[in-house]
Amino acid sequence: MNNYKDVEKNNVDGTQVTIANDIDNNFDNGRDDGIPVLNKVKVPFFKSTVFQMIIISVIAFSGPAQSDAINGLGGGGMASADLWNLAEALFYAIMFVVTLFGGPIVSKLGLKTTLVIGSITFPLEGIALYVVSRWAKAGPFLVVAEAIAGIGSGCFYIAEAGLVLSLPETNKRGAMLAIWIVGRNLGQLVGGAINLALNSQTSSSGSVNPNIYFVFIAIECLGLPAALLIKHPEQVQRKDGTVIRAGDKLPLKQELNMLLNGTVLTPIIGLIAMFSFYSFFYISPYGTYLTEFFSVRARALSSLISPTLCIIACFGLGFLLDMQSLNQRYRAYLGFIVVCSCCIGTYIWTLVVLSDLTRTPNVSIDWSSSDYPRSFLPYFFIQSAGPMQQSFCYWLISSFGSDVQSNTRMGGVFRAIEAAGQAVSYGLMSADNVPLWAGFGANFGLLLVSVFPMVFALRSVPKEGQTIAMSQDEVVAHNENTDDAREKDKVIVK
Repeated sequence: MNNYKDVEKNNVDGTQVTIANDIDNNFDNGRDDGIPVLNKVKVPFFKSTVFQMIIISVIAFSGPAQSDAINGLGGGGMASADLWNLAEALFYAIMFVVTLFGGPIVSKLGLKTTLVIGSITFPLEGIALYVVSRWAKAGPFLVVAEAIAGIGSGCFYIAEAGLVLSLPETNKRGAMLAIWIVGRNLGQLVGGAINLALNSQTSSSGSVNPNIYFVFIAIECLGLPAALLIKHPEQVQRKDGTVIRAGDKLPLKQELNMLLNGTVLTPIIGLIAMFSFYSFFYISPYGTYLTEFFSVRARALSSLISPTLCIIACFGLGFLLDMQSLNQRYRAYLGFIVVCSCCIGTYIWTLVVLSDLTRTPNVSIDWSSSDYPRSFLPYFFIQSAGPMQQSFCYWLISSFGSDVQSNTRMGGVFRAIEAAGQAVSYGLMSADNVPLWAGFGANFGLLLVSVFPMVFALRSVPKEGQTIAMSQDEVVAHNENTDDAREKDKVIVK
C-alpha cells in the first residue's frame, strides 16, 4: 500500500508550491525530494482532476444551484419581484467589485481559502427569504443579507473560475465544464422537486410556502464541508501524469499591474466583454416574466423541469467542443454558432408570446391552462441556452490561459463582467414603471451587438489547445534548479 504525503517546498524564486509526493514509489532516478516527475507519480483518486471537478460541482450544487432554483420560483418565491430584484441588484454590484480583483485576492489568500470563505455565506439567501416571508417589514434584512452574500459569492466565483479553467486536460475541457454545469442543474432539479411538492396545490399567483426555504438552507449548508475537500491545484494529478502549473505568487502591486495591463486592458477582454455581460442578463427578465404571468405551482413546476434539457444540451455542447478531428478555432466557431442560434430563436419566440400576454389583463397561467405550453416553453428553452452560453464562454477563455493564476485573473474579470450584467438587469427590472418589454429588448439588443466583436475574438483562438501543465523539459529544469538550491530549500512534511 502506497504512503502518500503532501510536501510544501520553497522554490528558488521564493514562491511556495504544494505537491503530491508518493513516498513509497518516489520518482525517477530514486528521487525522494517531492519534485514532480511526469508519468511516474501515483496519486489517490481524490487528487484526480475528475474527483476535484465533481467536488466543485457539489459545491455549485449547494450554492449557486440553489440560488438558481430560488430564482426559478420567480422573484425569489415572493408575491412581488420588486424587492427581490432590488436585493439582487445590490448582490451583483458587490460581487462585481470582489470578482474584478479576483486575481490579487486569490494570490493573497489562495484558491482553497477563498473557496471556503465563499461557501460559508451560501445559507444567507435562504435565511433572509424565510425571514421576509414571515415578517413583511424585514425587507432591509434581505437587502443586507444579499450584500454580505455578494462578498462571499464573489470569493466563491473567482476560486471556482480559477479551478474549472485550470484543472481539466486540454482535450477534456468541454466534458469537464459540462460536468460542472450539470452539477448546478442537478441542484436546480432537487430544489425544483421540493418546490413542486410544497406548492402543488397553489393554483393562483402569490408567494410560495415559506417552509420551502428550510430545505434550501439545509442544502446550502453542504457547501462548506465540500469546499474543505478541495485540493490545491499543485496537488492535483492529471490522467496523463502532468502536473498543473500554478504560476508565480506575485507581490500585491505586481499582481494589480498584471490584472490591469495583462488582463483588463487586453484586446481579447474588450472583444468578449459584451458577450459575457449578456450571458447572465437574461435571468432577471425571465424571472420577472415567470412571476407576473404564472401561478405559484406553475412556477414550482418550471424550477423542476427547466434543468432537464440543460443537462443534455450542455453535454452535447461539451462533446462538440472536445472534437479532436477539428482544430480548436473551428470548434470555437461551431460552438458559437450553436449557442447564438439557440438564444436568438428563443428570444424571437419569447417576444411573440409576450406581445399576446401583455394585451390580456391580470394573466395567471396555471399548468392546467390551455396556453401553458406555448407560454412556458420560451422560459424552458432559455434555461438551456443561457447555461450553454456560459459554458462556452468559460471554454473559450480557458483556451488563452497559461497557468492557474492567469486563469484566475481572467476568470475573475469575466465573472465581474457577468455580475455587472446581472446588476444592471436586476436594477432595471426593479425600477418603477419599467415594462417587461424593456428588459427583453435590452437582452436581445445586447446579444445582437455582442455578435460582431465575438467574430473577431474567435479569430484569435489558438488552433491548438494550450496546456497549463509542466512539460517534461520544465520538470527536468525544475529538478536541476532544485538540486543547485537544495541547501536553501526547506521541506515541510505535513
